[in-house]
Amino acid sequence: MPFTHDRFNAEALTQWARYRSAWGTWLSPQETINNAWLLYSTLLRPSDEKSDSGLWLDFQLLGDTKIRTDPTLLANFGNTEATGLQGVDEENAVASAVALLLKAKSDDGSPLASRAGSARDAMRGGVILSEAGWSTMLNDAFMLAGIHEKKDFHFVGEFPSDPLQPNGTMIRFSEFRSAHGGRGVKLHRAIFEAWSTDAAGRHRSFDEAKSEVARRAWKDFFNEYPELVWRGRSPRVFARELLGLMAFGYEPHFSEHGLFFVCTSAALATNATFSDYLDMLDSVGFKDNRGRVTRAISTFLYGDASALATVTS
Repeated sequence: MPFTHDRFNAEALTQWARYRSAWGTWLSPQETINNAWLLYSTLLRPSDEKSDSGLWLDFQLLGDTKIRTDPTLLANFGNTEATGLQGVDEENAVASAVALLLKAKSDDGSPLASRAGSARDAMRGGVILSEAGWSTMLNDAFMLAGIHEKKDFHFVGEFPSDPLQPNGTMIRFSEFRSAHGGRGVKLHRAIFEAWSTDAAGRHRSFDEAKSEVARRAWKDFFNEYPELVWRGRSPRVFARELLGLMAFGYEPHFSEHGLFFVCTSAALATNATFSDYLDMLDSVGFKDNRGRVTRAISTFLYGDASALATVTS
């Protein structure tokens, strides 16, 4: 169940000292908590299903800081912006997204937005995190809002486009099927041979083989780009988000369309709190224990603490 305003305020205030020691832009305790509440409440399902208070989507986007400066993503999915935009780059990206919306047409040929103001308003309350005065408390509020609503979380990244490269970061199966005659063709041996049977020797179906290749391709991706999880001496925010999803009943799904996370334990998600979130981070030594953090993430993603070897080292 989502927090009420009073419970959110009490919970966040109780955890203030623990948050204050982390990185971020910090105002006074109550100002920071008020901003976190504005963000959290923006992401909750409107109580009135006919509400026209802005954009509401049943998923949220995770990814590198680049996603909040991508005009195409912003035009399609909007940004949270409960407390204002994060910086100049974000302001410029929003202006470009507004320009895209002003050019776009609906199915009947009419403009999606008739003026810059309406286009700008349509983007607010979206699912890309972009907040002035960002802090770890605001980031956790973003995650907890989606978790309390049992939303899916989708990771957004950039990948090579060649579907026939066995060593490529991500294999685009839709392109593969199109280039090789569709679903009925035999799986391309250079890519699929190693995964044509499972550990018990059982032949996989096309969809099972496809899912397994996606799973392994994503493992290769994270091993090739360990900085998505840990950079220098510090964990990335994406690592914090993965651990939150792990703590509150989510499971990863790997596909040709991407990596996304689905709630499989309504009880854990419903009862998620700031204190539980921070306890999870402390339990793996989040601030400075790269090995424990990345082994925990590796286990969450793959059921194998050693799967993300280059990330851990």
